[in-house]
Amino acid sequence: MKEKIVEIGRDSSWYLGASVAAAAIGFISIPIFTRLFSPRDYGIYSLVSVAIGVLAPLFYIWLSQSALRFYPEYNRDEKLGVFYSTIYHYMPHFIALCFVVTLLLAAFAVPLGGYRLVVCLGIAVFALFTIFSVSLELMRVRQFAWQYSILTILLSAGRYLVGAGLVVWFGFGVEGIFWGWLGTLVLLLPVELWMLRVHHHVRWKDHSSRLSREFFGYGFVLIFATGFSSVLTVADRYIVDLFKGAAQVGLYSIVYNLMTNVTGVILSALILGSTPVIMKTYEYDGEDEVRALIKRLTRYFLIIILPCMTGLWVLRFRMMSVISGSKYMPATRAVLPLALAMVFVNITWLPTCAFMLKKKTRLMLYPVMSAALLNLALNFLLIPKYGFVGAAWATFVCYAVLFALTLVMSRDLMKWEFPWAGALRVLIATAIMAACLAVLDGIAVHGAGGLLLVITTGAIVFFAVIFLVGGIERNERQFVLALVFRIFKRHAD
Repeated sequence: MKEKIVEIGRDSSWYLGASVAAAAIGFISIPIFTRLFSPRDYGIYSLVSVAIGVLAPLFYIWLSQSALRFYPEYNRDEKLGVFYSTIYHYMPHFIALCFVVTLLLAAFAVPLGGYRLVVCLGIAVFALFTIFSVSLELMRVRQFAWQYSILTILLSAGRYLVGAGLVVWFGFGVEGIFWGWLGTLVLLLPVELWMLRVHHHVRWKDHSSRLSREFFGYGFVLIFATGFSSVLTVADRYIVDLFKGAAQVGLYSIVYNLMTNVTGVILSALILGSTPVIMKTYEYDGEDEVRALIKRLTRYFLIIILPCMTGLWVLRFRMMSVISGSKYMPATRAVLPLALAMVFVNITWLPTCAFMLKKKTRLMLYPVMSAALLNLALNFLLIPKYGFVGAAWATFVCYAVLFALTLVMSRDLMKWEFPWAGALRVLIATAIMAACLAVLDGIAVHGAGGLLLVITTGAIVFFAVIFLVGGIERNERQFVLALVFRIFKRHAD
């Protein structure tokens, strides 16, 4: 178990650095974009960028998740040439479809009004971003953690900072963000393929039809699951736009983006580092070992997600005034439901592992489909009357339903051992931290420096309490110190 945690920690340390840097860049971009663009323009940017983020996984999720599951077998049998060649076999066809067909239709045939250029740039970004994401996932499969991290940081910098530079210095509108994103992808994609040694491994004749069928059989249902997940994630923005306009989309998006950036910093690193190890542990060490590993990861999830979301709610007014200014202050009404929603959607990943490990991916479709359909119904019911706040509460309800259905269905495959005692200790520490933040929020320290001071103090209080109540045991503290030493030693070597 210790070696597996060391392995997770080694890779997660790189992913954490990348997540922190990428989130910081995204975080910095929020006040820049909200000051450059009106809520309507920010809403248009959000709609196009969200569409890219939603559509791209539909094209690569089945392939990346299948690669993650089947890689140990092909690596063991020394068949990486077949593995690589099968993954990249249809990439030329995909590029031709996007640039020759879809892009030309958008440029000359589809009525897009004043946002034709933005949409065309979005299609080009989508095509390259999809291939970039497949290759990035292959790096994670092979545990190329530092390469993955560097490329992630560079892409975020190009997307946000270069894009903002084009807007500020050269007078570009919203399309400037997408020009920066596209240019960065053009530069990074060849570097990424070189790092993976694609030119050494990929041979057209080595493509395996049998492996393609295995990939498709395992991952095909994930396309639909991802599609329904996308409906669950972003359909509300389009419904808000339909009934209330792009300005309310901007208000809703500012909170949602803030939530996902905060939760994504550490949790995404932990998930990225854990998934390959969980797969290998199940294949080589059995179910009991992987259940113990997931139980420990559950406690880590709680230690991260509960204080983060609680802190965001307590400091919502100070946070919004620092990040985006007074014109976005009405968005604070969506903080509570979205914070609760983020707790449920992030913790759902843990019982979902049972579907992947047992190769029962088709069962993943039912919880996410049910939650997505419920989300559509609630959005059409609540948004006309309550606007973006109604969308936020609908998101919370549906993520809670998603979690409950996933938990019930996964128990027949592999029991999720929830650490009840550890969860209680985390709740105690979170409650004390929240009380401390509520007091500190009234102190007359302003601006970004004051916000950072309050957040740092709250974090110190949380970890002090979690230590005092036994949330992190003595032997675990010793193990963490040893783990950090071993990680840095391996990186130095």
